[in-house]
Amino acid sequence: MASLNKVLSNPGFKFNRADSDALANVWRSIDAQDMAINWVISARLSNLPMW
Repeated sequence: MASLNKVLSNPGFKFNRADSDALANVWRSIDAQDMAINWVISARLSNLPMW
């Protein structure tokens, strides 16, 4: 998110509202995918036997 904020705060780079919304949606989708993958991994690890 910091990299997106850095790009959007650059005064020489022009973004319209639709572009900003599209990028925000993509960023949320990537975050949701990452959270889902982490959840699956932790669920699988929690089912491992403890020695």
